[in-house]
Amino acid sequence: MKRSTLMMGGILVVLVVLAWFLMERPGEQSRESGNQGPLVTFDSAAIDRIRITSPTQSVTLERRGVEWSLTSPIAYKADKNAIGEALRQAKELTVKSVVSSRPEKQGVFQVDSTGTRVEFFAAGSEAASFIFGKMGGTYRETFARRASSDEVVVVDGTPGFSFGKTVRDWRDRSIVTMDAAAISEIRFQYGDTVFSVVRADSVWTIGAQQAKDDAVQPLVSALASLRADEFADDVAKTPRITALITIGETQLRFAYDKEQKKYLVQSSASPQWYVLESWTAGNVLKRKKDLI
Repeated sequence: MKRSTLMMGGILVVLVVLAWFLMERPGEQSRESGNQGPLVTFDSAAIDRIRITSPTQSVTLERRGVEWSLTSPIAYKADKNAIGEALRQAKELTVKSVVSSRPEKQGVFQVDSTGTRVEFFAAGSEAASFIFGKMGGTYRETFARRASSDEVVVVDGTPGFSFGKTVRDWRDRSIVTMDAAAISEIRFQYGDTVFSVVRADSVWTIGAQQAKDDAVQPLVSALASLRADEFADDVAKTPRITALITIGETQLRFAYDKEQKKYLVQSSASPQWYVLESWTAGNVLKRKKDLI
């Protein structure tokens, strides 16, 4: 028993010495956590191109005037909210500690070619770039590295949520974007059945009947900011239209997919087809009885 205890004590001492040596040897220092400044700095207003490269995909986003577009691997209008959030988070990434400055250790933290590289450009020149890898010790920490440095650091933040998006998630899912207050008439057509919801002096009516305000207002809000649940990029021919909604100069065409139990929808403002889950479509596809 005594001999076993001595052996265990000896092993413990060896492990402590080994841990101390690994932590204190040059190039792998552990420093106390604390705000050591931002990971990168740049002028958000000047950024006009963002390139995000991971082992699985490469995405390029470009600003033209005030509009952002996805230019690679496909050309499509970008989600400005996603880009705004990404720019904001990048500037808020704060270095908490340095964990290594040895190049051969970068793979351990996935801040080499196995990580995600984010590059910001302004007027053709690189303004800032960094690589982020594995999550740190907590859900709020991530291992990262400035592209121009060998230092692997722990940052306070989770850039994976903002920069780890798929191509689909960078695309703008907006089908309709308009001021709800500007909507004064909504026209519905289901086959031969046609009716309009009209606002006059703050009162909504359908023909000679007054509509329920608590039913019309959610409809107006849903239509003013209608977003797709998914994109339908492989629609070879126009499907059978089952409903039409017209708001001002914008017409929405709905086609029900019985197999998927979802709706395909297209706006007169774009050739793109979108997918709406049945419950999403149900927020706007109202019958007269739902509103009276």
